[in-house]
Amino acid sequence: MNKLMITIIYLSVILFASCQSQNDVQKAINKYMNENAYNPKSYNSIELKLNSYITLAESFDCHIQSYKEEIRGIEKEIDRMKEFNKSFSDTFYKESEFTEKNTELKKQKSMLNGTQKLKEHFKDSLGMKYLYTYYHKYRANNALNAPVLYESYVQFNENQSEIVKFATSYEEQIRCPRFPGYFKLVEKVYDLTQ
Repeated sequence: MNKLMITIIYLSVILFASCQSQNDVQKAINKYMNENAYNPKSYNSIELKLNSYITLAESFDCHIQSYKEEIRGIEKEIDRMKEFNKSFSDTFYKESEFTEKNTELKKQKSMLNGTQKLKEHFKDSLGMKYLYTYYHKYRANNALNAPVLYESYVQFNENQSEIVKFATSYEEQIRCPRFPGYFKLVEKVYDLTQ
């Protein structure tokens, strides 16, 4: 009997926490609609469900991959410029253009290195859910005051208390969210290249 009672209490707590999170999400959406809808009073939520989430590890990996691709592209461009100068004219691309590309390359390599170090620093938190995406279906009046059925993807921060992006299509979602320390890293790298 004790185990059954503990299980019921445990499941009740989980259900309450889940409902509370969903209520907070709906409240944030209501606030957003009051501030941004053509006719906020016409807003009627039809469906709201968790669609996906991004972990901290996925955010870091997305940025690391992006920096690696950027570095490869810059290196190819520099090689192409050198080959062109060698084949046609030593002065077609000026030294200042090479300096600019090398500065850009250095910046991207610093961003990659910094991101890898931050990922290592946060290694114990990499599984943390970092950006939640909810599918949201609702009805609201448009600018002509005609009722319209809308579908959107609403992205929330890690606490699910603040809207990060209100996307009207799946493609508009944030795929590579900023990780903790991102802006400080950008400032540091920017200072290095000045």
